[in-house]
Amino acid sequence: MNFDLLFESYMYCLLLEARDKDYIQRLEAKGFDNAQEITDTLVSWDNPKKEKTALHFILNRSMDLNEDLDKFNKAYVLIDRQHLDFNKFQNLDDILNRSDASTERILTKTSYDPDKEPCFKDKKDLGNGTIVYTVSNTRKGQKAARKAVDLAGYGPEFNGWCLLARKSKFGQRQLDEFSRLTPEQLEKLGFYDDDDLSVAWNHWRHYSKYPKRVAFKNGKLVSFSARRKQRKCAMVG
Repeated sequence: MNFDLLFESYMYCLLLEARDKDYIQRLEAKGFDNAQEITDTLVSWDNPKKEKTALHFILNRSMDLNEDLDKFNKAYVLIDRQHLDFNKFQNLDDILNRSDASTERILTKTSYDPDKEPCFKDKKDLGNGTIVYTVSNTRKGQKAARKAVDLAGYGPEFNGWCLLARKSKFGQRQLDEFSRLTPEQLEKLGFYDDDDLSVAWNHWRHYSKYPKRVAFKNGKLVSFSARRKQRKCAMVG
């Protein structure tokens, strides 16, 4: 008998019970007489972040789990992909109406097409919606990869990849505002100027022995990889 496995299963059950109890108590404290039903629906998603997000709007009385589920799913796509803090919003419309152009771009994934990026080459279809491209090892290639991060990935405020990190040319408030703009508006503001990535370029040049690649899943950028010798610099997937 594997006692370690039994112990882990027991602890996991305790965590689930504590989560369910917390949801029910918070709902009942707000006067919901169907707290158990709501909780059962939320936990059936098996997605703690999505559950807590939905619970926030339910407790605000701004969302009905049955009537507003489609609207919530659309809003959650934006919350997830733009890394929004759902606690800052009182209702779903505040999220969906942040910017019609930005919302449409993210929900439909039609505004950015990596196939049209000349610096992305050697396209490989891995199936299940996953496409991988080799990135040109140039300043234009770096700029193209950063643009993909902004428009089809993690948003303008994301700086988690050292080879594509934008230096502190813009403040956080500006970056939050930029996430609402269209690609054309960003271009006019000079958002993609080369000197924006000058610090990251120093890192980029040191990772030139092996090809750099980007991967998209159903139109969304999910991974960037670069290697120096046998070590990966950045990869998310």
